[in-house]
Amino acid sequence: AHLEFGIDIDEVKYELENYRQALKPAEDKSIAVFLANIVNHFGAPENWADLTEDYFIALEDLPEYHLQETYKSILNNCKWFPKIAEIRANVPDTFHRQRHTFGKIKLIYSKIKEYNKCIE
Repeated sequence: AHLEFGIDIDEVKYELENYRQALKPAEDKSIAVFLANIVNHFGAPENWADLTEDYFIALEDLPEYHLQETYKSILNNCKWFPKIAEIRANVPDTFHRQRHTFGKIKLIYSKIKEYNKCIE
């Protein structure tokens, strides 16, 4: 169905699904590998066993690609084992822009669906 101003709901739905896939969070195994690489590179903090779950929670929203890019950034920007805030600060801006755009596309999609119901 087309709106009068030329937006095709199927195209919006297609883009919505593309963003949904691009933002699909990494699996726990990937987060574990990420953290193991950080530990291997910087050495583990003394209380690492107590902190591991917090680090997992802090990373569980990151997609695989952004997790990999974050790791590269940490290697270039951190001298010591990074705190959670430092890891989040090294998440690429593209992740945040994609999340923002995804929210906009979801809103557009819901408005089109609402509009289509009104004209039926």
